[in-house]
Amino acid sequence: MKRIILVLNYIAALFLLTSYLAAVVSPAVFWPIALIGLLYPLLLLLNILFVAYWILRRQKYFWISVVFIAVGWTHHSRIIHWNKTKDGTEAELRPAGSKFKLMSYNVRLFDLYNWRSDKNKVTRDKIFDFIKSESADVLLLQEFFVDDTKYFRTLDTMLLFLDTRNYHVEYTTSLRGNNHWGIATFSRFPIMNRGKVEFSEKSNNICIYTDIVVNKDTLRVYNSHLASIHFNYEEYDLIQKIGGVGYEGQSRDSSGKLGNSEQIKGISDEDVSVIDVSLKMVGRLKRAFVKRAKQAEQIAEHIAKSPYKNIHAGDFNDTPTSYTYGILVKDRVDAFVNSGNGLGSTYSGKLPSYRIDYILHDAGLSSGDFKTITSNELSDHYPLSCWFTIN
Repeated sequence: MKRIILVLNYIAALFLLTSYLAAVVSPAVFWPIALIGLLYPLLLLLNILFVAYWILRRQKYFWISVVFIAVGWTHHSRIIHWNKTKDGTEAELRPAGSKFKLMSYNVRLFDLYNWRSDKNKVTRDKIFDFIKSESADVLLLQEFFVDDTKYFRTLDTMLLFLDTRNYHVEYTTSLRGNNHWGIATFSRFPIMNRGKVEFSEKSNNICIYTDIVVNKDTLRVYNSHLASIHFNYEEYDLIQKIGGVGYEGQSRDSSGKLGNSEQIKGISDEDVSVIDVSLKMVGRLKRAFVKRAKQAEQIAEHIAKSPYKNIHAGDFNDTPTSYTYGILVKDRVDAFVNSGNGLGSTYSGKLPSYRIDYILHDAGLSSGDFKTITSNELSDHYPLSCWFTIN
């Protein structure tokens, strides 16, 4: 029995080590490693349990998992972090000097598809109230929806209560000439230039950049929404059976496909083959891994050529152990790691919660008082906020 457990321990440790490699090996080269990277939290927990088991048994083998856990310390700090000041309190101090506040938030189309009894308008108005209360100087919104008719007003209303004409909106999809899906950046500072990172493959994903002038300094702000997985009904049904979760309150993405924000009012009772559905899920994961990797590489290349100090924030749809994150955070500062606290999970939907939304910046800026606002559950993503000063 001891030998079997020892073998299982070695296997778990090796899989944990492999999950670390997911951050540096492109899924376009070898995609299965990205799948192992997705399992990183479970693999870490399993190795911690092995450590506890061997210690309780007073066996020296606890060192196996301890060593492999220690090797990935950088990865662990990206999942859970605790910043403290010299007096031992949480590090909520904002950076010194001239400051501005940035907030990034996937608003899930303002709950557009929750038609019943106009609940979508109720949610939209609550999101508006929240945005007003946060009073960010720079606001980045993903899954942004604009209705040119009077039914579901968003953009014009926001410009009024934000009291600004400085905004940058780009659309990925438009229907009937008056409904638009896309992404938006609002600024209290003047905007001198707007642009978009062109992806090599056509998609409903997007990355825009906005050059703003902050106290005579020009700052480039990137706003991204990268590829989703797009699970369908059967696949969500399987996840429900495994995890015992539901889907009420989710919504469609701009393509109309079922994504990680899909409203499901009922799930078919049809007996679906678990193996077939699982294979389809793996296929969707593979396509999303590869697609995001290519998008991240193109964004990273564009950022490297930026003539200005810059911030990159948004919904990356990938975890801190992913290649997407690894390529985008290279030579940059993760604001959560720098001044955040806790687990940092940003996805609030019914799937397993991961940190998939980020605020990254270069060394030309200082960040502080990073917050994941978990009290806000109006979308399937938590809003992120952070204070900055330009060095």
